[in-house]
Amino acid sequence: MDITERLRIERALQQSQRLQAVGTIAGGVAHHFNNLLTIVLGNLDLAANERSDLERVRPNLIAAAAAAEQGANLTWQLLSFARRQPLSPQRLEPSDQFPGLALLIRESFPTNIAIETDFPPELWVVEVDRGELQLALLNLASNARDAMPSGGVLRLTARNQVLEDRRLRLAGCYVMIEIADQGLGIPTEILPRVFEPFMTTKEIGAGAGLGLSQVHGFVHRSGGAVDIESEPGTGTTVRIYLPAAEPARIAAAASSLSVRVPLARGAVLVVEDKPDLASLAAELFQRLRREIKVVHRASAALELLRNGMKVDLVFADVRMPDGMDGLELAEIMKTEFPNVPVLLTSGHGDLAADATARRLQILRKPYRMEELDMWLRTLLGHNPA
Repeated sequence: MDITERLRIERALQQSQRLQAVGTIAGGVAHHFNNLLTIVLGNLDLAANERSDLERVRPNLIAAAAAAEQGANLTWQLLSFARRQPLSPQRLEPSDQFPGLALLIRESFPTNIAIETDFPPELWVVEVDRGELQLALLNLASNARDAMPSGGVLRLTARNQVLEDRRLRLAGCYVMIEIADQGLGIPTEILPRVFEPFMTTKEIGAGAGLGLSQVHGFVHRSGGAVDIESEPGTGTTVRIYLPAAEPARIAAAASSLSVRVPLARGAVLVVEDKPDLASLAAELFQRLRREIKVVHRASAALELLRNGMKVDLVFADVRMPDGMDGLELAEIMKTEFPNVPVLLTSGHGDLAADATARRLQILRKPYRMEELDMWLRTLLGHNPA
């Protein structure tokens, strides 16, 4: 019995070490790939917005941008498995969010799959990362679609639940989201392993085996749990449990975010040690009608500000060589230049998570022109030029 227990512990330790190694590799790959995708996506944005006689290449640019977006989603999933992506929780009204997401799913499904939804208006408010929640539900919907090649029904439902479940380690008030399909199901011997990174039941090339790991990582980091039931030949049901937040206060003027308002003019100090990324950021800000100054060291940016340079915003990469990094720069500016907002950017999950923990504004790489536009409006207001 002692030998059996020792072997069980050793196998568990080896499995844990394998998963930790996968996470470390995933984090490193994602960090470098995000820098490349930032350049690809940014330059595609610039090319697609350029007025010229090259309209015939616009479909190619759009296709390339779509492919790069898929790569960006893949790296974010890798960071999720490595547990190194920062979560940005915000209060969400599920009854408001889910119908739009269901419509997006419906538009991407073939006509031989019917989609049924049930989202009661009284669903409790949750406090989660909006992007990660959407990605999790899209991953689950995509798996359900692939499991029903001959058609069927996908049912998306949500309801409030008060739980005390020892198996799931849940106690309290939760919003339960259920995604149920009538697909092929999952073999019984594989079911306990479906949340492992790179585990997939799909054919080679049809899936990376990352979707369910992203779901598992996001839900557990949000304080919830995920459960799965499946019967071969019958279908699969996945249930996500997210902890309920206190009743949300109704936010006024939420619709104003979708209104395009001319930006105020002003100066942006770009702090980026990689010349290609610095040039890209500078041109993107110029397209958004900003005056630009570029430096390649955080210490150089701080010296300019201390010598009297006036800027409206500092846009800085987190990882910097030669001592001071973007986090240190932002912390110093809180004290010395409290009226100048700092927007940090990073493709490295650990550093981005650190920035979020310090309540600093962070834009993940790869970023798009629209995201820079949104952050400018958020940090600098909507005053017309």
